[in-house]
Amino acid sequence: MPEFRETLGPGVELLDFANLLAAAIALALGVPIVRLIFQRGEFDPEATQRVALALQCLAPGLLMFSMNNILRARFTR
Repeated sequence: MPEFRETLGPGVELLDFANLLAAAIALALGVPIVRLIFQRGEFDPEATQRVALALQCLAPGLLMFSMNNILRARFTR
């Protein structure tokens, strides 16, 4: 158990940093990212705005989703 705690602490800190960075990027650059990846053919600017809004609404949940996956493994054993 002590070894697990020593490993979990730095792992969670790295996870926090990576996910907060990803969430900030998704919030700040949601529209350009969606436009670059999807906007061609029948995917018009209106659809780009709707998908970017969905991305921006989901971005804050990245941290909780990944923490759930890490901590679930800890408490199910």
